[in-house]
Amino acid sequence: MRQRSTSPESLPDIAHYRSHGINRITAWCLTPFCFHQSKITFERLARYGVRETTKLLHIQPRLKCTKCGRQRAELQPDWSQCIASPVARSST
Repeated sequence: MRQRSTSPESLPDIAHYRSHGINRITAWCLTPFCFHQSKITFERLARYGVRETTKLLHIQPRLKCTKCGRQRAELQPDWSQCIASPVARSST
């Protein structure tokens, strides 16, 4: 069975996350015995050249852990900021 690959162009950019009320990412160091975690705002990333059209995929290799100094990070939008829409309830 052939696996489908996702093209980088189809991934969400910073502007997409902002439209959902998210203004920061969470980065985890993947270095064994470190696993440091940090929240980084989009404003802070902008000081280093990250624009609204930048994908997280392109930010990942540029980050360095402030605890161990390695460049092995996993990034996720900070979903805890996401604006939750109310759940529609059935009237029956």
